[in-house]
Amino acid sequence: MLSIFTNSISITVQEDIIAAVHAVTDSPGVVCILGTGANSCFFNGVEVFQKVPALGYVLADEGSGNYFGKKVLKDYYFKKMPLPIAYSFEQLCSPILDTILSNIHNSTNPSKYLASYARFLFEHRGNAYIENLLEQGVEEFVALYIMPYKKELEHHPIHFVGSIAFNLQDIIKEQLSDLGYNVQRFLKSPITKLTNQIITKGI
Repeated sequence: MLSIFTNSISITVQEDIIAAVHAVTDSPGVVCILGTGANSCFFNGVEVFQKVPALGYVLADEGSGNYFGKKVLKDYYFKKMPLPIAYSFEQLCSPILDTILSNIHNSTNPSKYLASYARFLFEHRGNAYIENLLEQGVEEFVALYIMPYKKELEHHPIHFVGSIAFNLQDIIKEQLSDLGYNVQRFLKSPITKLTNQIITKGI
């Protein structure tokens, strides 16, 4: 944890999940991050509790941007994409395997690099192949990051922070509504909200 002092305002840099909680709710609930990476926790109104470890992009992050980036690249190179989608991917992303592998291995932020390929999926929503891929990713996220909080979700809502969650609200709401969960807020980016919380509440 790092404290930064600028113009007499103390800004505390904490784990992303704590920042997400402060950005999205003041009340007890389950809070999920679904952006470049994936994470989840339960906030009891005072403290944050995690039942699922954040294992990072190599071992986990199901349903995240880097997860979908890996999926689209693998499907393209293993020729599992429908030909029209593969053609569109070639035209928009100009995938060159050696370059991609070099960028992954040499990038200072390989997770973010992989997540950049997820954008292709959101630009082609409505296609059956892509919708199925997105639905499967959300299902994996729900199973691994949300279901451990089944007991908490019997009495509390669930909130989401991150661009992937924001863009997949329809799929997330459908899957969680089928489970009887109370889905509430979706926040694309926590920065503005968190800044206001810091200034007004001294978080």
